[in-house]
This record gives sequence, C-alpha cells and structure tokens, in this order.
Amino acid sequence: MNRVSSVLGKGQIFLADFTSSVVIFSVFLAAFGVLWNSSVGVFGPNENFKLKQADYTFNLLRTEGNPSDWNSSTVRVAGLYSDVYLDEEKFLEFKDLSMPRKRELLRSQEFILQANYLNDTSVVHNGENLSTSSSDIPSSKTVFVRKDFVVLEEQGKRAELSFTSWES
Repeated sequence: MNRVSSVLGKGQIFLADFTSSVVIFSVFLAAFGVLWNSSVGVFGPNENFKLKQADYTFNLLRTEGNPSDWNSSTVRVAGLYSDVYLDEEKFLEFKDLSMPRKRELLRSQEFILQANYLNDTSVVHNGENLSTSSSDIPSSKTVFVRKDFVVLEEQGKRAELSFTSWES
C-alpha cells in the first residue's frame, strides 16, 4: 500500500511538469507564429507587383526605345540602348526631359537612374553626369534596385546602369 501511494505521488508530479512544459512550449509556438505572420506580411503581393513593375521598366530601358531614334518630342518608350550598347546621347536626351515626362515614361513617381564606371565614379559624357533622379531615397521606404553591366557606345568602356525606384 505504501508503494502504491509513492507511485501515485510521482505520477502527479510528472503530470504537473508535463502540463507546464506543454503550456510554455505553446506560448513560444504562438509567439513565433505571430512574428512569422507579421514579417511575411511585409513582403506581400503589393511588393511583388512593384518588383515586377521595376523589372518591366528596367527591361524597357534596355531597348532602343520607340521610335528607335527617339528625341524629346517623339519618345513613346525611352530605351537607352543602340544595338547592344548604352547610348550616352539617348541618356542625356532622357535626362533633359521634364520630370513629369520622365515619371510617365518610367512608370515610377520616385526613381534614380544612373550609370557608373566599374570603379563607382559617375559616367560623364559631354561634361554631364549620366544620372537623373526625382529625389533622394528616404530611409524608411522599400527600395527596388535593378542593375546591369553595359558597354558605353561612344566611349567603349564598361559601366553599370542602375535603376532604383520606391513609392513616395
């Protein structure tokens, strides 16, 4: 009889330990689930759409444009390439467009478009940097960056073309 009561007492202690460990584990699991759902929500379908939009715009820039010999009054698609080279003249022509027209062609309200040599200095053509932007990048925004290595048509040098966009 004494032996039976000692076994029952140990079982009750085991049950309390087991119950408390299940409760603690459940709390950690619930906390992890809440954190996971909130972090997954940051990169939801809206950001995927914006990423695809940035890809689309960057791919258009890597064409000759429409028409292929466009200027500020005839441009429908602002492609910056001639054949397989980045055309510095087309870039400067694009840079000279009004800001509303640039935003319309890039399908982006906020952007930075620039070409840098591989040593990270700005590409300069006819005394002008191949760089244009709507504003500085704010610190609290999701930013989409697309980059490509290019060869400059007139200079024959390698460079990096980058397009950065974000929401205002």
